[in-house]
Amino acid sequence: MPNQISHNAVIGKLVIIGISFYDSNDRLIDTFQTHGIVVEPNDSQILRIKKKDNGIFQLPYEPITIQEAAPGKYSEKHSSTIITNPDYMILWSISVKDEDCIDEIKEFGYIV
Repeated sequence: MPNQISHNAVIGKLVIIGISFYDSNDRLIDTFQTHGIVVEPNDSQILRIKKKDNGIFQLPYEPITIQEAAPGKYSEKHSSTIITNPDYMILWSISVKDEDCIDEIKEFGYIV
């Protein structure tokens, strides 16, 4: 079992987030990347990430989705933004029943 990253360990750290969206037939329908700094949460089960535009992106705190990022440059495919040396990567796979919700998740995050 990989080391689980504690909630407090990611606060104040630069994270890059990758989300894969799947339909009800388990087909990949979209991907999304974003990044930001994890800010102090008001609920230990929610990660709040402050993006460059000062918007807040939220994800459930699930240690299994968090891993240390290898040093280097990472590129967001949709924006071509380069993120240098993020501290952590957060990877999610989300099944959606309605593709209309994908844009909202991309903007604000995903809360179960």
